[in-house]
Amino acid sequence: MAVPTTTTALPNPSSTRVVHIPAECGSLTAELTLPRDPLGIIVFARTNAAHRQTRYDQQLASALHSARFGTLLFDLLTPGEEIIDDMTCGLRADVALLSRRLIEAIDWLEDNHGVAGRNIGVLGEGPGGAAAFVAACVRPTRVSAIVSYAERLDRAQPVLARVQAPSLIIVSGNEEDNVRSNDMAFRRLRCPKELVRVGVDRFTTTEILDREITRLAFDWFIEHDCSGLVHTMPQRGELQSRRRELR
Repeated sequence: MAVPTTTTALPNPSSTRVVHIPAECGSLTAELTLPRDPLGIIVFARTNAAHRQTRYDQQLASALHSARFGTLLFDLLTPGEEIIDDMTCGLRADVALLSRRLIEAIDWLEDNHGVAGRNIGVLGEGPGGAAAFVAACVRPTRVSAIVSYAERLDRAQPVLARVQAPSLIIVSGNEEDNVRSNDMAFRRLRCPKELVRVGVDRFTTTEILDREITRLAFDWFIEHDCSGLVHTMPQRGELQSRRRELR
């Protein structure tokens, strides 16, 4: 499916506001954008460190708004925690902490007027990838689709077999440890799933890579996030599984 390339003159304009999500740390600041009568909400689960390395999320969010999806963009760590994490890299590795934050955001969406009852998709970027799978296990009736774009998913391994939401794993780059980690996660998943490896070479620009990731994530959410159905674990022989390599 072609990703919308403009947000001008939309028939269903969106409104954006800064919100504060109650959390164990006090509150998490997020950007909530909602079109009128949204089909669903896509949560962008990331850390500031991951966000500084990626620029496709605004592209993807804009395309989703055009398709009548709301978005919640927020950081899994507070600004103070980011300062600590920049020095130690310890908090981004705390999957339990990041997962709790994501679950708090999902619960907040359920309680928020105008958003309650909508299907929720999760885009897990970087350390948010593992958190997305954990949150989907804890809130199986709330998370309807997952897109993971993470270097490694080792810390999600214990929960992967229990994930019900259709899951797309995107891998880019040629680092073998990262490719192996994502491949192992893919094999453990028992839900409808797809793994796409985006080839990167000396001719691949950041713009080209961002555009490809945006297209893949957009198509996945459009395909899997509008049904309004509660996902059930597929029976043996019914599993939808596919691998692709894009060059």
